[in-house]
This record gives sequence, structure tokens and C-alpha cells, in this order.
Amino acid sequence: MITKSVRRTIAISFAVGLTLAGCSSAPQESSNASVEAGLHAAAPRAKAPSPTPLPEIATAAPAQHPGIKLAINSLQRDSAGVVILTWTLTNNSKENFNASAGTFNSISKYAGTGVTDVTLLDAGQKVRYHTLRDAKTNYCVCTVMGVTGSHTIVEPGKSATYYDAYTLPSNTSKVTVEIPGFVGVKDVTIS
Repeated sequence: MITKSVRRTIAISFAVGLTLAGCSSAPQESSNASVEAGLHAAAPRAKAPSPTPLPEIATAAPAQHPGIKLAINSLQRDSAGVVILTWTLTNNSKENFNASAGTFNSISKYAGTGVTDVTLLDAGQKVRYHTLRDAKTNYCVCTVMGVTGSHTIVEPGKSATYYDAYTLPSNTSKVTVEIPGFVGVKDVTIS
């Protein structure tokens, strides 16, 4: 039976032996794997690729928010028939833009703070679609904003991307996207 002190002595001897073997003047043979590892460690590290910018399928002119650019990135129907709107705000002004200060969320049927006032209008059918909400929690199926954070306060020179989910009839293929404070964007195609 090996005692703790004997195990410790063996471990120390093994470590010292390895250290001395690496320091000897005799030539050492290296495996290709260790040479390659050394080469990789010495090579300069590549920077992580930048995220691919989101597409802009449309833009909305500001009606109340000068210096804020609004881009519609996508309007897509998923396999379950839910339509997802993705949009980005870019703050080109010199002041913080507070997106949660009642700008996009004054409809009282939702709990919490989210981008709930963003609607889709089917002008031909004269029907306005509001963001989905969870029946149990009453929260929107959309970007929910806290008291602070990059989706709540958009700093000058920064962007924030949001989403909203809707249920629309399968035969609806184009809508007007209505985002408070911006001119409605007509005839946005649902892909």
C-alpha cells in the first residue's frame, strides 16, 4: 500500500525528472504535434470576424426623432406562420435616445416595457396587427426593455436592434410598418 507521502514523493520526482529532461543538453526529439502547437502559439492571433451587418430592406423617415435612423432589417414568416419584424435604430444625434420613455410602448394591454406599439397595417383589408402577447404573462412577444441597457438607452453613434412578432393571415404578403415617431413604411414584403 502506498502512503500519501510516498505518492507525493513519486509525483515530485516525476515532475523534477520531466523538468530536467527538458533542460538537458542532449538533443530532444519533438513530435509533430508539439512543434505545431509551438508554431500556433507563436503565430499572431487573428481577430474575430465582425458580425455581418443586418440587411436594410427599407428605412423610415423620422417624424418626431431627428437624428435617429430607423432601418427595417427583415419581415419574415416562419414555418409556424408567425411573422417576425426585425428593425434597427441608429442614434446619429449627440444625445442619448431613450427608447423606453413611452416611445414604443404605450399600449396598456401588455405587461412590462417592450416595443409594443409597433404595428403592421394591411391597408387593403383595413386591418392593423399588434404585437403578439403571451397569454399567461401578458408580456409582448417582442424585445423587452429594462430600466437600463443598450435596447433602452441608445447612445450617440450606437445602434440597437429590436424585434416584434405577429400573426397575420397567410394570404397577406405586404404591409405598412408603423413605428411610433417615424413615417410609416408602405408595401414592405413579407418573405
